[in-house]
Amino acid sequence: MLSPENIEEKIGFDQIRSSILQLCKTVAGKKYVHQIEFSTDKSSIQALLNQVSQFQKILQSETNVPESSHADAGSYLKNIKTAGTFLEAGHFLQIEKALREGGQWLKFLKKNEKSYPDLFILGRNIPDLRNIRKEISNAIDTNGEIRNSASPALKKIRSELISYRLRARKMLDQMVSRAKSEDLIPTGASLTVRNGRLVIPVKAEYKRSFRGFIHDESSTGSIVYIEPSDVLDLNNAIRDLEYQEKREIIRILTQLTDMLRPEVPALQANFDLLAVMDFIHAKAVFSNNIKAIPPLLNDEKHLRWIKAVHPLLKETLSSQGKQIVPLDIEMGARQRILVISGPNAGGKSVCLKTVGLLQYMLQCGFHIPVAEGSESPVFKDILIDIGDEQSIENDLSTYSSHLKNLAGYLRYGSEHSLFLIDEFGSGTDPLFGGAIAESLLEALYDKGMYGLVTTHYGNLKKMAELYSAMVNARMRFDVQNLEPLFQLETGKPGSSFSLEIAGKIGLPPEVLAKARKKIGTDPIDMESLLNQLETEKKYFEDKNREIRSKQRILDRTLKNYEDLKRDLEIKKKKILNEAKTEALNLLKITNRKTENLIRLIRENRAEKERTKILRKELKDYEKAIRPEPLPEIPHESISVLTGKIRAGDQVRVKGQSTTGEVQDVQKRKAMVIFGNMKTQIALSRLEKVKVEQPSETPDKATEKISLVKGVSLNEKMAVFTSELDLRGKRGMAARAELIRFLDEAVMLGVPSVKIIHGKGGGILRKIVQEELKSRKDIRNTAFEHADRGGDGVTIVTF
Repeated sequence: MLSPENIEEKIGFDQIRSSILQLCKTVAGKKYVHQIEFSTDKSSIQALLNQVSQFQKILQSETNVPESSHADAGSYLKNIKTAGTFLEAGHFLQIEKALREGGQWLKFLKKNEKSYPDLFILGRNIPDLRNIRKEISNAIDTNGEIRNSASPALKKIRSELISYRLRARKMLDQMVSRAKSEDLIPTGASLTVRNGRLVIPVKAEYKRSFRGFIHDESSTGSIVYIEPSDVLDLNNAIRDLEYQEKREIIRILTQLTDMLRPEVPALQANFDLLAVMDFIHAKAVFSNNIKAIPPLLNDEKHLRWIKAVHPLLKETLSSQGKQIVPLDIEMGARQRILVISGPNAGGKSVCLKTVGLLQYMLQCGFHIPVAEGSESPVFKDILIDIGDEQSIENDLSTYSSHLKNLAGYLRYGSEHSLFLIDEFGSGTDPLFGGAIAESLLEALYDKGMYGLVTTHYGNLKKMAELYSAMVNARMRFDVQNLEPLFQLETGKPGSSFSLEIAGKIGLPPEVLAKARKKIGTDPIDMESLLNQLETEKKYFEDKNREIRSKQRILDRTLKNYEDLKRDLEIKKKKILNEAKTEALNLLKITNRKTENLIRLIRENRAEKERTKILRKELKDYEKAIRPEPLPEIPHESISVLTGKIRAGDQVRVKGQSTTGEVQDVQKRKAMVIFGNMKTQIALSRLEKVKVEQPSETPDKATEKISLVKGVSLNEKMAVFTSELDLRGKRGMAARAELIRFLDEAVMLGVPSVKIIHGKGGGILRKIVQEELKSRKDIRNTAFEHADRGGDGVTIVTF
């Protein structure tokens, strides 16, 4: 049962239906929109929801979606029921296109049966009439004209027609040329057709110069249109062939129509498939537009909607640049009835209409705008009492109309009914209205019905606290700004905020004071308690938001710290490994130099001067590789100050070293910013400080730090050249330069080098050869090519 009769208009479903109509492409599809009905069968509703879901999937994932644009071709079938009637060629063309689209849908659904099972069912028993489509295509071309090949007789007739027309045209062209030369016809005139026959336009004064029949004349009478007698027989033959052609076309169309007549049910099924696909497509697009989903249908009479939105209200608010506030609504066996209270214009009626519209949409097979995780039962009745239903015809007042509706609810309602009553009990004396409303609500409760009522009556709020399956709910209100929040909260009654709103509107304080006195203390105490609860709830919500914000900052800072720590550990290991590698290379070089020094001392038989020079070279090398001491990095100094802490002061927590800046001071607490974190700390825990910066900033001091002076593999590799020119250098200096060069090449991992020593007397070449022979890290040596220096250049491979 649906109540009232205009329930769709009451809840706004008529506008939903109108939106779907606009999205349908065909008249046949729109017929399905007009046939939308409220259903109480869960399996049928689920199938309708699945169809929309599967079509949404098609729109999202398929690239070649079949069309449904020729669903209206079914309208031609009603014209062929009587034997002997026939369709026009253009109608057959539309039918052929519709059959092609139907065939594409049948092929698509059969191929994707597992992906779109509920859509597949729609075409499961529909035959594919491709043979009929083929017959129509063979007879009618894409322009809706009968093909010459439609029958042998038609082909012959049209061939003869072409021949006769060419002969007549040729003969008349000759006559026109001759008449033009004799100035018998108007300038620029040519052959034309009158009464289906070729004629020549002739000046009226020369009409007797032509033998033939006058078929017409111009509006001024200055020109007559003559069919020359010489082409009379040809034109007669052409006219006869045209009649034959027309009779043959009618015969072909009648034959095609006779072929269609027995297949009308199958044809209609094909066209209905296109229409229903157009309809489901419109529902799927509408569902995408309002961001709707199919909630889970259950058998437990449990309604749980998360972030439910009234689609029409959302559209209206969006056009005004406003955001709608979603509703969280839950009803079940333990809270079958919600008693919603709160201030006027706070959203109570919108809440009722949202529930009514979305439940009605759902049971008509529409997705509804709720969030994932929502679920809903299926009701057999939706009973709505919203707005003014005053009846002039029956002489019923608004209140009487409400009572009549409620009497019907008690008569027909059951545990499968959903009722929605706005401003329950209003419209009459509050004393009696409240009592009647309480009794009616108790009767609705006893029948096991589900429902929502909105009210300002305190007795109904108290009643909701006493009944186990009846729950108070309220539309939340910003007490400080006296503005509605449009949020539904279950478990607490709401205040009407009558006195507060009256004060905001501008009623004089003395009037409000008298009103408070007349009301008495008990109701005001109750209202004050509700106001206090609302204020405290908002305070703690704000605090929770602030804590969550700080927690997010803390989590982010902690993550940054962990990332930085990990990076530092990696860099530390990398630096240590590089230092160990460089130290190992230095050790090898030093050992090699020591060995060379010992060898040279022996070769020179401990000559004092030579020994001094070699020892000096070794000391110079030792100085070069000795690390410099690290300079001290200056730090900022902190001194504690006395005096009162104010905004802008530098402070630190007692016993800590980290300093921060005071942003604000309120009573015994201060808001302090430490780096990127802002926190509130008691003044007793803080001390005022003065931070003095060092004369040289840590960044500049850090730049002066160098771990090893003069030993950087990267720098040496950047400046190293693999060619050494010893020409012009004396023996000992050349040997020292050669040893340094070879050691660096080995340290840097250079595969080969070139040493230029020249030919001359061979002294430098001898020194080079001796040094190269003494080294174990050289694979082989060779002279350069004759064109590039010959034996004056030695190539060394390590």
